[in-house]
Amino acid sequence: MKRALSVFSVLLIVLIASASTVSTRYYLTDLDLISDQPVPESATRFKPHISADYDEYNHIIKKLNIDRKGEINQTEIYSYDSLGDLRSKDIYLSVNELDQQVLFGMESKAVDYIEYVYGVDTVKDWTDRFSILDYNNLIQLTNHAFFDVNAFQYGNAHYEYDSLGYLSKEEWIRQPSGKTMRWWNHYFDPATNFTRIMEYDSNGVLVQDFRLSSDSTESIFWFTDLNDSTYVNQTNMSFKIESYLKWGKVIWYRLDASGAYVDSVQFNMSKRFLQKGSFETNMGLDSALVDSAIYDIVFKGKGKSGYDATQRKILGVTFDISPPIMDLFAKPFINEPKISYDQSEDLAAARIEWHAIHDSSSIISVEFDSSDLSMFGGGLFKPLNQVDLQDSIFYRVEIYGIDFAGNVSFPAIIDSIMFDITLPGVEVISPLHSEYRNFTTIDWTIDEPIQSWKMDVKSIAGKPDYYAPHSFQSDSSLFKDVSMFKELSDEFQLNDGTVYRFELSVVDRAGNTSTVFEVDSVTYDITPPLLTTIYPATGTSINITTVSYSINEPLRAGEFRWEQTEGTMDSSAPHII
Repeated sequence: MKRALSVFSVLLIVLIASASTVSTRYYLTDLDLISDQPVPESATRFKPHISADYDEYNHIIKKLNIDRKGEINQTEIYSYDSLGDLRSKDIYLSVNELDQQVLFGMESKAVDYIEYVYGVDTVKDWTDRFSILDYNNLIQLTNHAFFDVNAFQYGNAHYEYDSLGYLSKEEWIRQPSGKTMRWWNHYFDPATNFTRIMEYDSNGVLVQDFRLSSDSTESIFWFTDLNDSTYVNQTNMSFKIESYLKWGKVIWYRLDASGAYVDSVQFNMSKRFLQKGSFETNMGLDSALVDSAIYDIVFKGKGKSGYDATQRKILGVTFDISPPIMDLFAKPFINEPKISYDQSEDLAAARIEWHAIHDSSSIISVEFDSSDLSMFGGGLFKPLNQVDLQDSIFYRVEIYGIDFAGNVSFPAIIDSIMFDITLPGVEVISPLHSEYRNFTTIDWTIDEPIQSWKMDVKSIAGKPDYYAPHSFQSDSSLFKDVSMFKELSDEFQLNDGTVYRFELSVVDRAGNTSTVFEVDSVTYDITPPLLTTIYPATGTSINITTVSYSINEPLRAGEFRWEQTEGTMDSSAPHII
C-alpha cells in the first residue's frame, strides 16, 4: 500500500509541477479518445466521461474515468523516457489503489526470465516487448506477464502470499504450455525477520536454499571471533559461511576523531572462502594498518543466489601493536611482599614474578586480579593472590603487563629485594639490672643493621619523677654498628634518687620490630654519700686501729687513709684500708 501511494504521489507532484504545459480534454467514450474527438467540458455533465491530460508534446499523461456523479472510477498515469517513448502505464482503481502496471520495452524481470528459460546470455532489446503486472487489493504483485512484439504471452511469474501478507511462493511459468520452469518457496520467520528461500528447477530438484534478511539481503557471512570495541594486534579472522558467495571482501575503515572514515584497507576473499563452512585466516593487512588507530571492519559480498550478502560490521576495533610500558617499585628490605607499579595504558592482565637469586629455578608467579589491576599509579600494596616468600632470601622482582590487544610488555625489574620476617635481636649492656648509677649513657648491641630504635625510661620507685615516663625515638637512619650507645641526657633529664625501668626496642630494615629488652630497678643517684667518723675523735691518742663511723646510704665501696701528720717518721705512710 505504501509503495503504491508513494508512486502515485510522485507522479501527481510531477504533473502539478508541469501544470503550465498541461492541457485537458474531455471525451465521452474510449473510441472518442482513440480517434481524438473531444467534447466541451459542459457536454460531460451528469454523463460518464473521460478526462485526459496531455503534455506539451501531445502525450497523454493522465486519464480519468469519471461516472455520471463526477466520481473517479479509474486513473491511468503514463510516463515517458527522454526520447518521448512510452515506458509505463499505471492503472489505479478509485484514486490511489494500484491495480495494474504495463511496462513497455525490455525490463529487468523479463530479461532474467528469458535468459533462464531459454538459456541465452544476452537478450536483444526489442522496445515493442511489454509486461503486464497485476496487483491484489493489498497492492501486492500477483502476476507478472511477459509479451513479445506481437503481443503474444510467452511466460509469466506468479506470486502467492500467506495469511500474514508475506510472499510464500514465486513461480516462473512458460506459456502457452503452462509448464513451471522454476519456483521459490518463501518461509518467513517473524521471530528472526529472516525469510528462508528454497529454489527448485523444472524437475522439482532443490537448486538453492538460502535466507534473506528483512532488507532483502542474503544472510551468509558471520564473524565468529570479533566484537565491537575490542583491541587486536593482528589481522586474524574467524568466520562462518552459511551459503555460497560469488565474491566477498572485508574492509578495514579507519576512523578519525569525529568518527568519519578517512581511509581503508581491503581483504579480498579467495575462492576457498566462498563455500559453506567455518574458516580461520590471517588477512595479512598488519603492515597496512596504523598502530593505535580505530577501525570499523565491514564485510561485503554477493551470494550465488544473486542477492547482495548482508553486510556485517564490527565497530570501533583498535589496532594496537605497541606493548605496554611498565614501571615497578619495591623497598629493598621487606617483611611483606608489597609492590607498587605504573603503566602506559589500560591492561587486560598482569603478573609479578619473584625470582630467588640463590636459586634460579625458584620462581613465584602471581597473577593480578581485577582489584590489583586498578592499583596502578598508587602506593604499595600486596597482590590478592600473593603467596608467602622465603625468609631471609634476596629476590629479583619482575612485572609483566598484557594490554587488551594481547601485547606483552617487557619486564620492569628490581634486583636484590630482601624478604625478612625474622625479628631483630637487641641486648642492653649498660645499665645492668638493679644498678646504681650517676650517669645517663646507655649501651646496647644489635644482631643486624637497623633503621630505628626507641628508648622508654619509666619511674618505678624511689623519689617521684614528675616528668616520667621519658621516651626517645631515633630518626629513620641506617644503624650498622653492632655496638651502640646513647647519652640520654641529650634528650631528657633523669631525677636524682628515682628508680627506673629501661625499655629498648629496635626496627630492622624490613620493618620488623624486636621484642622489648628491659633493664629493671636502675637507681639514678648523683648525691654523694654522707659519712661521719665516730671514733677516733680528732686530736685523741690511740693504741688501737679500730675505727667507728656512720653512713646515710649503702655504699658500693670505701676506704680509710692513715696519713702521717706529726711524730716519728713512718716510711710506710699513708696506710689505706
